[in-house]
Amino acid sequence: MNVNRSAESWIAGVDGCRSGWVAFRLDLRTRETQVEIVDLHSWIRSKPNNLAILAIDMPIGLVDGPRPCDCAARKLLGFPRSSSVFAAHCRAALNPNSHTRASEMNRNTTGKGLSIQAWAIAPKIKCVWQVVLAHFVIPQ
Repeated sequence: MNVNRSAESWIAGVDGCRSGWVAFRLDLRTRETQVEIVDLHSWIRSKPNNLAILAIDMPIGLVDGPRPCDCAARKLLGFPRSSSVFAAHCRAALNPNSHTRASEMNRNTTGKGLSIQAWAIAPKIKCVWQVVLAHFVIPQ
């Protein structure tokens, strides 16, 4: 994302919730905060130009094996906090309609099954990937 450093005025973090996505914004100049439920596609499409940083608490950039960022996060957190970083799905495991089938597909591809927690966020991971494809340039 190209950012005009002189125009930066706020940062945001979004995370999936039952109602859609919760967005937390912090104005860098005033330190005022705002929390709202948003539609991720619409919110990204209409975001102000002065957004400096957007953090999304979902796996982005799925690969068919361990992601280096997850390995680095586990190492940084150390025991016992490292277990809070669960393995991301392989792309194929996002499509099945059951945890059993998705876990089997993930195990066949990566050597590891999927936890119930990982399976539960599959729709949100798919949503983030659709947003990334629609709104950002992805290096090849």
